[in-house]
Formats: sequence, C-alpha cells, structure tokens
Amino acid sequence: MVSFKVDTHKRALAVLKGVLDENYAVLEAAVARMPGVELVPLESTYLPWLDCRGLGLNDDELKRLVEKEAKLWLDMGTMFGPEGAGFVRVNLASPKAMIEDACSRLERAVTALGE
Repeated sequence: MVSFKVDTHKRALAVLKGVLDENYAVLEAAVARMPGVELVPLESTYLPWLDCRGLGLNDDELKRLVEKEAKLWLDMGTMFGPEGAGFVRVNLASPKAMIEDACSRLERAVTALGE
C-alpha cells in the first residue's frame, strides 16, 4: 500500500513540474517580446522575477502599469524591501490559460509605453 502512495505522489509531482515548465516557457517567450523587461532565471521555485528596471519607471509607475494598464495582481518587488525596486514576481502555479492571458496583457501594456 505504501508503494502505491509513493508512486501516486511521484506521478502527481511529475505532472505539476510539467505544468510549471510549460508556464515558464510561455512567460519566457512573452518576456522576450517586451523591451525593457528581463526574466530572472528561476532558482528552485515557481515564482520567477521580472526585472522591469529597463522600462525607466519608478515603482508607483510600475505598479500602475501592472495593476491599472495590464489589470494584473503581481507581487511588487518593493514588498520584499528596497532592493526589490523595479521588479515584479509572477506565480506560475496557475492554469496555462491564465499565464497566457496575463502575459498577453502585460505585453500589451509594456508595448503601449513605447507608443
């Protein structure tokens, strides 16, 4: 009986890892199309950071871009201290369709900055 539970958990973890990998690939492709935004490489987590300092926005402007223009709720870097200025954190533990939609909205908002 114990073997069954271990196998079930291993399969579930493999499925979850696959979802997170797919979502990361979606985010990575979207960020590549956003001038001024860089994806910070993951370090054993499902919460990647976006370095938005290249957009030239202060933190209030970045928050407005994310929340009002893109209509997203992301963790602003400053909630983790002053060294987080210019960064936002994304949660990849979401359905792929939500990640695709969020990336699309953020990409439109970032692109509109340059117009």
